[in-house]
Amino acid sequence: MAQQTSNKSYRPAKQSRGRRTEEKFLETAEEAFRNNGFAKARVADIIKLSGCSTGSFYHRFSDKRDLFDVMLIQMSEATKSELQDQDLSRATHGSVQNLLVHYAEEAFAKVNRRRGFYRAAYEISAQDPTVWDRLKDLSILIGAKFAVVAEEYADEIPADNKAEALQHAVQIIITMAIHTSLGSGPLFPEDRTELRKVVIKAALGVLQ
Repeated sequence: MAQQTSNKSYRPAKQSRGRRTEEKFLETAEEAFRNNGFAKARVADIIKLSGCSTGSFYHRFSDKRDLFDVMLIQMSEATKSELQDQDLSRATHGSVQNLLVHYAEEAFAKVNRRRGFYRAAYEISAQDPTVWDRLKDLSILIGAKFAVVAEEYADEIPADNKAEALQHAVQIIITMAIHTSLGSGPLFPEDRTELRKVVIKAALGVLQ
């Protein structure tokens, strides 16, 4: 049976001091999940590293899954907010290659900052597939944003269905950014710059 989220007990901070305490727990959880994975990360260690009290933790979260669920909510909200302000126009990027290079740089940087979150998400999704489903929904939203501008780059996208082809290119970037950060793809270049070049080449390939 899929594991259910537990964030019904989550109490969002209302005052600035409380928000800062919450941020410390979230930042420390990111580090703990990055270094140890979700299963091996201990609430006691997260509390100790945060410098906050045990009471402060349990006032806000019931357990580390609850903490992860808040990370997921915040990441989803941040992604949606960033999408609203994202400029994908040809007037800004000049070419579809520049567009994809720019997006790849952003995607790899964001995933690297949240590598602990993604490591935890990968582990949790083995028992609770809805976690990965929510991340898939974000990919769909991102793809929809790119589909809107596909016609601006029509002369550079040979594929008949230009919106779909551009969405496929973006999905390659998203998938590779996440999975290579988790150690998948040992045959890919270890150098992140060279890795992005390989990913961009693959993304451009599906536009044909």
